[in-house]
Amino acid sequence: MYLLQHGRKLLLELFSQLWIASKHRIGAKNLKQARVMNMYHLLNSMERKIHYFYSKDLKLIFN
Repeated sequence: MYLLQHGRKLLLELFSQLWIASKHRIGAKNLKQARVMNMYHLLNSMERKIHYFYSKDLKLIFN
């Protein structure tokens, strides 16, 4: 079960990256807005990773 084994690592990666903001984020007016945009981007990328690993686990279970 990849997700169970690496879920903690994925969460730690997410929270360690949450407040790292790029001041050069396209469309950001200030650092706070850049942080919010980066957080949204990181949450989306983590969601894709988790979905990928979860579907991988399901394939292992049912195959």
